[in-house]
Amino acid sequence: MDVRGVYNFNDRIRLIGSLPVLRNERVINNASQFVVSGLGDPFVLGKYNLVRTNFTEEEKSNHRVTLGGGIKIRLGEYDFTNNGTTVQHDIQAGTGTFDFLFSLDYILKYKKTGLMFTSNYKMNTYNQKADYMFGNTLNSTLNLFYTIKRKGVILLPYIGTYVEQGNKDIEERNYEDNTGGSLLFGATGIQVFVKSFQLEALYQHTLINKLNGSLQLDTRNRFQFGISYLINNKRNES
Repeated sequence: MDVRGVYNFNDRIRLIGSLPVLRNERVINNASQFVVSGLGDPFVLGKYNLVRTNFTEEEKSNHRVTLGGGIKIRLGEYDFTNNGTTVQHDIQAGTGTFDFLFSLDYILKYKKTGLMFTSNYKMNTYNQKADYMFGNTLNSTLNLFYTIKRKGVILLPYIGTYVEQGNKDIEERNYEDNTGGSLLFGATGIQVFVKSFQLEALYQHTLINKLNGSLQLDTRNRFQFGISYLINNKRNES
């Protein structure tokens, strides 16, 4: 579960903060082995609209290019043990490191139809105490959306793809063979804007699974739900 806040300084600059609350459970043969729960690692990300057009003429299209940079802060526990043994690093609540975030967003909208591309790169650092470093990751989304307005309600259904690419993790200065790889998802979802509330539902289905090794979990599909409250109900619909 992710608690997130966004503050817009002006039309071009915004600050995003996120605090995850985690509950990771390992189950083998329908028997729970252990549960790791608590706060994860929060992040702070600043974004700047490098290009932002606001044409009102119907025959013109609007573009928006946004660049971002930020940091993931070391907060979540990363040394949880079960029966005296430290559990796998990817199940821990945190990583024990400060990591760096970079983002690129592009939106093209013509009349009620639009195309949205987002890409996020995470550059991880080494946890000296655990002698472990997660591989850098690149996540990208490409969605085609359509805007529907009905009696004060705005619907934004979309369809597209989502790809995850990760480098291999490093433990004791050696690459871990059963880490990293790539996943390609087909995605469909909808955003609903009602007064000061924004609701979102998203489904992702695995199309291509090229994870390294044979011990990584078989990712098949994902569901995501979210709700946002706009304190200053001032949306820019371009």
